[in-house]
Amino acid sequence: GVQTCALPICLTAGYKIELETETARSASVDQIDDDRPNGGDGAVEVRIAEWWLKHDTLGKLTIGQGDPATKNLLRINLGGTAVATKDGRIDSTGGGFFLRQTGVSGVNGLIQGTRLNELTTGLESNRRDRVRYDSPTIAGFTLSAAWGEDDYWDVALRFAQEIGGIRIAGGVGYVEDHDEEPDGAGFGADRDRSEYKTSISAWAPGLLGVGPYVQ
Repeated sequence: GVQTCALPICLTAGYKIELETETARSASVDQIDDDRPNGGDGAVEVRIAEWWLKHDTLGKLTIGQGDPATKNLLRINLGGTAVATKDGRIDSTGGGFFLRQTGVSGVNGLIQGTRLNELTTGLESNRRDRVRYDSPTIAGFTLSAAWGEDDYWDVALRFAQEIGGIRIAGGVGYVEDHDEEPDGAGFGADRDRSEYKTSISAWAPGLLGVGPYVQ
């Protein structure tokens, strides 16, 4: 980032772009095609493209394609096992697989056109075009809010602190999603959703507790 100061205001500005290329995603392959790409074999896609302004007292404003306020809220985990828990996203762990008829083996038993990821939505809040605000951290608390696309908004409050040698981290959030575009959380699903999310994790030497919840 680049910092500029005009007393008494001091701002930091920056731009972030993140690209990816992928093939044979675990979210896309199925029992027929083990090379099935998502958006093109080896195609380069934009994951994040955003610019931001940050003030130590006023907080941070971010505009562009990136994470909404509740992104990774359910992954708060002081044990470092967030990848293993994967916040309930069936689409990223074989969601492209077809359902199968009972007692019918081989390709003939597959119910083509009905995939696992069409039966449920994921629990994650996915990247999108949005405006996001993050407050400064005060006494371990950080407030975030985002709005974007047509029409999505969410808010989240996160907390992290160490008390008497015990590390505690957690968050609560709310999502309203009325975007008419298919949402990656349901891997093609187009549906309105309102969700309350919360997650808490506590760590002490030899002990770990993790508890995400969505309603």
